Amino acid sequence: MLRYIEDKINGLASSDDFEKCFEEVLFHCGVDRYSYVYTPLFPGRVTEVFISGNYDKGWVDKYKSERFFRSDPVLLTSSNTSLPFFWEQIPTESRGSSLIFELAHDYGIEKGFSIPIHDPGSGFGSVHFTSDSNDSGFEERIISNSTALRLLSAIAHDHFSSHASLSQKLYLSTREKECLYWVSHGKTYSEAGMIMGITERTIKFHINNMMVKLDTMNAKHLISKAISLNLLPSSF
Repeated sequence: MLRYIEDKINGLASSDDFEKCFEEVLFHCGVDRYSYVYTPLFPGRVTEVFISGNYDKGWVDKYKSERFFRSDPVLLTSSNTSLPFFWEQIPTESRGSSLIFELAHDYGIEKGFSIPIHDPGSGFGSVHFTSDSNDSGFEERIISNSTALRLLSAIAHDHFSSHASLSQKLYLSTREKECLYWVSHGKTYSEAGMIMGITERTIKFHINNMMVKLDTMNAKHLISKAISLNLLPSSF
């Protein structure tokens, strides 16, 4: 199965061909419904996520417009683990406090299995395989094909994450990174401006922009978070 997946999917350049082939391979694994979600930050802090897959468009539109991703127990759990999990394993208190499962029920999304894929930093992708409550063999098929599904999820992340727009990714420009680098090394805004050949006011502008992007309160907090997210360059 693993060789079949690699031979069948790897190397497909067209997004349409990839998605069609991906769904065909999933069908061989006993799965017919899936979604891929790219989340640039902790779900509770994002304003937008990238979603692909074959979920009902009405549900996807509602999920995004209502910003359900900020409180979705599945996405929140995915943000805190690198291990795959069945949705029934999500703590009862987390499931019970959310109306998302009840609303998703109307679209045939009742039980599922998720595989998180974490990149360096806090952005991450997650692949979700779902079924309705009448599918008694869902769990058994997932377990018997778990290795193949993990490989498929890694391939999906590599493909779909490249299509997420910059607004859906945590992104610092080269100029912003250089500015942050000098400030993190103890330079004042004025000194950093002299080194970079720009004004102190421009340095402040870049710092403020990055504080908004990283949801931080001040320059010290910004530097700390940039380090934790692997966004601070080691040299310039």
